[in-house]
Amino acid sequence: MIGSRTGGTPYAAGLRPATEKVRVIEIVAPVIETLRTYVGQGGKSGVESLLANPRFEIVVADGRHALALDPTRYDVIEADAILPKSALSGLLNSREFFRQMRAKLAPGGLYVQWAPTERSIQTFRSVFPYVTMVHPAMIGSDRPIPYSREKILELLQRPDIDRHLTAARVNHGDLRKWFEEKKVEVLNEGKVVPAATPNTDFFPRDEYYLNR
Repeated sequence: MIGSRTGGTPYAAGLRPATEKVRVIEIVAPVIETLRTYVGQGGKSGVESLLANPRFEIVVADGRHALALDPTRYDVIEADAILPKSALSGLLNSREFFRQMRAKLAPGGLYVQWAPTERSIQTFRSVFPYVTMVHPAMIGSDRPIPYSREKILELLQRPDIDRHLTAARVNHGDLRKWFEEKKVEVLNEGKVVPAATPNTDFFPRDEYYLNR
């Protein structure tokens, strides 16, 4: 997990009890200190589990640099990309970044990231041969992606899953409705699709909304 923010995304990554470990890489150290302060003052919204449960490992580092030095091949990598209006946002939407993520996946592994712009989708499709969008999230892999709305809805019925969500104050009904109504679209089915004008590290076309 590249980026922690308020802790909601990495906590959700530990939803399934079968998930053995979630590694969180956050570049802004005060974010983690703020979460610790919140818990120390009695705050409870799943963050206390994120900080105390040994399944979660929190590392303060730059995500791209940390992965470059990490020999691990991951089953799932997810990045909480920052908005294109922010400086250096292009480094999390570039062709080089997506290539690095693909290289760090185990066979059949999944890379997940939300799509801030249409160009980011085109750039994503130029790297991953298999791409499914659960709008606005992009899922990429080197193998077919077995997305199943029915299995997800079935999973949400489990009592242990419900407890995990309740601890984070997630409305179970709203989440189920989200999955029931969410648009799912298969974009790549085995071949990459070249992007005419991709985002790159040296030319982050969408940074600062330059595309506008």
